[in-house]
Amino acid sequence: MRKNEFGMQDIDVAAYLEGKMTDASREEFDRRLRNDAVARDRLALARRVLGDREDAGDAPAHLVNEAVGRYPKALDILDLVISFAVRGIEIVSFSPGTDIMTPAQAGMVRGRDAAAPPLVVVSRTFNRARVDVQVERLGQSLCQITVQARDPDRDGPLENARVELVSGGRELASNPLKAGTTHFEDVGPGRYDLIVRKKDAVIGRMTIKIAGA
Repeated sequence: MRKNEFGMQDIDVAAYLEGKMTDASREEFDRRLRNDAVARDRLALARRVLGDREDAGDAPAHLVNEAVGRYPKALDILDLVISFAVRGIEIVSFSPGTDIMTPAQAGMVRGRDAAAPPLVVVSRTFNRARVDVQVERLGQSLCQITVQARDPDRDGPLENARVELVSGGRELASNPLKAGTTHFEDVGPGRYDLIVRKKDAVIGRMTIKIAGA
């Protein structure tokens, strides 16, 4: 198995980007990244390039090409891609392992002239939490994101946890879960990471891209 220049196997990088590592493995990966700024920069670049090459911004072409060639090309790190349609939300794509719930499924099979549904609900199950994310269109170019997290062991709301809303490597908000739920209001088009943390450990991560009308 090929390793990259900071000593990590490509399959581990892929698992990290997809949120499929075990808690212990992710903590070790995070620890190693904290100690290597170059590794962090290259991982961030790989994430941007694999999701949308245009998101690489002003990165030098040789680094973009290196990122494309270094990591598995089949890697899909976007859990959900949606766009604003007429009065609603249109699903563009979603990754394997992600459940799309009503009314999003109805929107995918509706007739050409039918209105798009006003909201999408996407779910993923992690080792220590089931996370449901609802994206509801509020107006011309804004939506509300609601995150609900449940503890599968207790069969109840996830306690003592919070959700970070991150875009472009910058934390936009960090909200505590109240009864397992939190809201992010007036969210515009862009690409967002929703990171669920419990006692500083990442237990779930979902990536959503919202395109404007």
